[in-house]
Amino acid sequence: MYDRVYGGGLTRPSLNKRGVRTVMSPTTSWSALRTVSRVGLRARTYSRQVERRHVDNLVLVLGAGASRDLGSNGKKMPLMEDWNNILRGELDVRQAGLSRLVGIQENQSGPDFEKALGRFLQWRSVLDLAARFLPLGFADPSQCNKARWQDQAEIRARMVDDALNRTLYAEFGEERASRADAHAAYEALLRALTFNAAARIVVATTNYDPAAELAFEELELSPDNGDATGRGGVRRLSPEGLVGRCQQGRQRAVLHLHGKVGWYNQSDGSVEVHNHRERFNDSAGVPTIVWPDPAKNPENDPSMPPPIRVLWHEFRQALQQATHVLVIGHSLNDPTLVEAINASSARKAVSSLSSHDDTETLRLKHLIPTADIIFGSFGPYLRSGKLVPFLGNLAAWSAPS
Repeated sequence: MYDRVYGGGLTRPSLNKRGVRTVMSPTTSWSALRTVSRVGLRARTYSRQVERRHVDNLVLVLGAGASRDLGSNGKKMPLMEDWNNILRGELDVRQAGLSRLVGIQENQSGPDFEKALGRFLQWRSVLDLAARFLPLGFADPSQCNKARWQDQAEIRARMVDDALNRTLYAEFGEERASRADAHAAYEALLRALTFNAAARIVVATTNYDPAAELAFEELELSPDNGDATGRGGVRRLSPEGLVGRCQQGRQRAVLHLHGKVGWYNQSDGSVEVHNHRERFNDSAGVPTIVWPDPAKNPENDPSMPPPIRVLWHEFRQALQQATHVLVIGHSLNDPTLVEAINASSARKAVSSLSSHDDTETLRLKHLIPTADIIFGSFGPYLRSGKLVPFLGNLAAWSAPS
């Protein structure tokens, strides 16, 4: 790989003490980044000593960490472990000890929360079947009050459903995201990358919040998440051909792979779109959400509404066409997502919060072996010049090898 010159310092891939390839640039200067043009996106150039090849097709993959510091009123957006504690409180308000019955424990980790919720959802999906064979668990089947058991199970399952839906909308709706902070963070990110004048961007997010759309609206980049007005003025999710449409026009595709606040499943398999500023509306349908579950596979799950499966098809199409894939704020605790990213021949990078956590670095490299690891966090402070090395590392990564 070529040495890169930024603000007088050399930038090159390096090996940490365990031999993991990372991108490090402690001497990168923010002044090395300068605007040369704007055609849809601002293209950036660096020192003439760098052999330049701009990003043509970027797929930006976002996880909860990408929204973490974009919360409104100084309140951070929740990670999975935060949602765990919020949900635990809501469950126990509905019935004392309900969280314990579901397996939601205080301060458990994000992966453990996903496992617990996944087990509940699996049980929820087979309630009728479990009731059908319940008498098999009794020495005297005549003593089994199947109807009473099923009634109690349904009541508690509905309590959990309601708590999930209401905390989802309270914690991930538009009111929880700061438009100004999202604007600042994404502007700094896009300024750091080396785009050509006709660059195409696809955002693929597993977040339920609209932070990416809010940022792109402020940047005048015309986000399109597949929302279309249909018959009778009803808005529905129609993501077929979304990536292709955006490549031909001026829009930027935003693929909500796990669903989004404001989307509701309908009985005909369609997804109705409501305003993401609204609170949960239990009369609108079931929220179109891929709930946290390490065993999830929305791409091939027949219980998923067709538009969600189409979004995954669009994601794979975008990855096939990508020259660069950048993962920000994602734990990658999602085998389907990881497999799709690894199948792409694009140049890849994954952000990591700490350069001192070798275990986390090795875990990320194990999941996506061809990715560069770029250390730094994501938030509105990027615009102010903080974390300059992180932005410089992104610039180095987006330059050619």
